[in-house]
Parts: sequence; C-alpha cells; structure tokens
Amino acid sequence: MVRRASTTRHDGRFAVRIKRLRLQQAFTQLEVAELAEIPVGTYRDWEYGRSVPNPGPRLRALCGVFRTTPLFLLYGEEEELHADH
Repeated sequence: MVRRASTTRHDGRFAVRIKRLRLQQAFTQLEVAELAEIPVGTYRDWEYGRSVPNPGPRLRALCGVFRTTPLFLLYGEEEELHADH
C-alpha cells in the first residue's frame, strides 16, 4: 500500500490567492520561487492547485515574499502584514 503525504487543510482557494498576489506584485512564477528559495516546479504545483504546502519553512518563505500570513494564504483570513512607513 502506497501512502500519500498528507495535505494541509485549506479552503481550496490557496492557488487563486497566490496567483492573485503574484500578479498584483508583478512577479513571474520563477521570481517568486527564487525569492522564496523553493523549486519553481513546486511553486507552479501550488499555483495550479496540484498541491498545497504544509505549514513550515516553505509556507513561511512564501508569506515573506507576499508580505502576508499563513492564515491568509491557506484560509483567506484578511489579516495581512504591512511594513511600517
């Protein structure tokens, strides 16, 4: 029996949110992957809805690129982080 890795519970719109954030910030998929230090294929899988990152370093890195929280990316909660001006 082959076991699949468990996926993070989310609201099903993770891919939509990361694509929207990427386009709003005028990044390519490659640029996001490089900034987050993740393989571009992994990022593409996330954006195309083929997989979702587990809580951990990759999700935190993606949040750093988009300046948001894991709660927003995974569940759509509108708590976004903004730099102080």
